[in-house]
Parts: sequence; structure tokens; C-alpha cells
Amino acid sequence: MCATQDEDGDEKFVRWQRITLQQLTYAINLILGFSGAAIGFEISISFSDHFALPYWYGSLYLLSLVVLAISIAFGVSTVITRLSDFRMTAKIARLKPETPSNHDEIERLRGKTELLGKISWCLFYAQISSFSVGILLGAVVLFPMVAARAM
Repeated sequence: MCATQDEDGDEKFVRWQRITLQQLTYAINLILGFSGAAIGFEISISFSDHFALPYWYGSLYLLSLVVLAISIAFGVSTVITRLSDFRMTAKIARLKPETPSNHDEIERLRGKTELLGKISWCLFYAQISSFSVGILLGAVVLFPMVAARAM
């Protein structure tokens, strides 16, 4: 009876871990898409005939574009890091743990995958943070301009 409960617990853990990884993938892709769309939106507005910003607003506007581009770089880095993590996990799965020579290799690869997992989450948080800052800067610059034109 205890073995069945342990197996059920393992199945639940694997299922929730899979769901977490899927949600992380969706979130990374969503923020990547929003960052690209925000850059496109801001650049398209700059081609407007009525687009003129005072110097410091122009600096904030440029900073917004740069920070959004950095968000995209963090997103791409997160994807690359996660792919490396998945490749190493696949290597671990192929190695037979019963073989004594594989034990050290498995432990070495597990250490690397743990590090890559932590790096992936740090990059993801950096992606979200830079996206938020880029959107905030863009809003600070563009909302007063839009409000002035509406009056």
C-alpha cells in the first residue's frame, strides 16, 4: 500500500513539474511576443507626422526601446538555456544508473541541469522585469503625447 502511495506521489510530482515547465514556456513566449509588439508599436508611432518629443522624453523613449530589446535578449537566452537543460536531462535518461561508471557522469550532469534550471528562472525574471520597465517607460513618454493630441 505504501509503494502505491509513493508511486502516486511521484506521478503527481512529474505531472505538476511538466505543467510548470509548459507554463514557463508559454510565459516566456508571451513576454517575447509582447516585447516585440511593443517595439514595433513604439517604432511605428515614431514615423507619425505629429511625433515630436522634447529632449528628455526622447531619451526615455529610446531607453524604452533599448530595455524592451534587452527583454527579448533575456527571453532568447532563457530559451537557449532551457534547451541545453533538456538536452542534458535526455543524456541522463539514456545513461544506465546501474552501471558504476555512469554514476559519476549522472551526478555531474544532474549538477549541471540544476544550475541551468536556476539560470533559466533568473533569466525569466530578468525578462519580465525588463519588459515591465520598458513598457512603463514607453507609457510615461507616449501617454502625455496622446493626451495632448486628444485635447
